[in-house]
Amino acid sequence: MRVWPESAKSEAPSAARRCCQRHLEILRSRWSEAALLVIAAGSIAVPLLWHLSCFWQIDPQYSYGWIVPLLSIYLAWRRWKSRPAVEPAPKGAIICLAVALFFLSVAWLIREATPDWSVVSWILAILTAVSLALLVTRAGGLSMARHFLFPICFILIAVPWPHRLEVAIVQNLMKYVAAAAAECANWMGIAALSKGNLIQLTNGYVGSPKLAAESVRFKQS
Repeated sequence: MRVWPESAKSEAPSAARRCCQRHLEILRSRWSEAALLVIAAGSIAVPLLWHLSCFWQIDPQYSYGWIVPLLSIYLAWRRWKSRPAVEPAPKGAIICLAVALFFLSVAWLIREATPDWSVVSWILAILTAVSLALLVTRAGGLSMARHFLFPICFILIAVPWPHRLEVAIVQNLMKYVAAAAAECANWMGIAALSKGNLIQLTNGYVGSPKLAAESVRFKQS
């Protein structure tokens, strides 16, 4: 039976204790860095969500926007499991982040004068996405930013389009939909004729009067 010296017995627990303390310090530093990153990202993203919530509440076409931030968080959580290794931030990342935040603050000043201008909403959304991407780049490198780019830019689908562009695209699509629906109705033996966004039947019209009125106003302007 081998007998260990008393000095070896006392050094073994102390070495294990130091190793555990070192691991705990590493975990605490990583969690503190992650918490700071989440707080910084929230400070950048929450003002944009507050601004867009006004449109989501008023316009029924963009009421789906309430679920978009939750989907962005879910997508980021899914990608967190397969995230790449942390890399050093490229040179100038912090300067680019400061410049993006400066232009974002300027855009907020413009927003105070014209809060319902859709162009300002798009400028705020793009600058917010750029700032978040640069923040992730500063924390984990370019590969980390590319990995989380889709969840960051996912909020752009909930930004209202400019009114003239939206009406022009929607009206053109509605014409094709009305023509296709009228053709299908004729195949089924129902007399139908497409007139712009509307479908004329024997006893009336099928369509949205609101969209038709917007189309007339858009063409007149």
